[in-house]
Amino acid sequence: MNVASLVTVSQNEYAIQGSLDNETVPALWKQLESTIKSIKSKCITLDLFSVENIDTAGVACLVNGCIYCNKKQITMTLKNVPDSIYKLAKISDVDGILGLQ
Repeated sequence: MNVASLVTVSQNEYAIQGSLDNETVPALWKQLESTIKSIKSKCITLDLFSVENIDTAGVACLVNGCIYCNKKQITMTLKNVPDSIYKLAKISDVDGILGLQ
């Protein structure tokens, strides 16, 4: 069974660890949504260094996170983005939404 988790790195910085796929996204989205709701600042950083695997559901989760942040006037920054995410985002034409240009 694949697992994904959102781990606090520092204030307003979080790391996503594990696989971001169709199986893990629903639980991860709940964590991410709750975290976004609870932050007090106008920015959040997601470190993707520990993402082991990602599919289109994982990219959709990141896109939804960016959209949700925009609605709340919060800037979401992605760092240590693996090549696999760049490729899927480019193919899906959502690289601009994710700030991966």
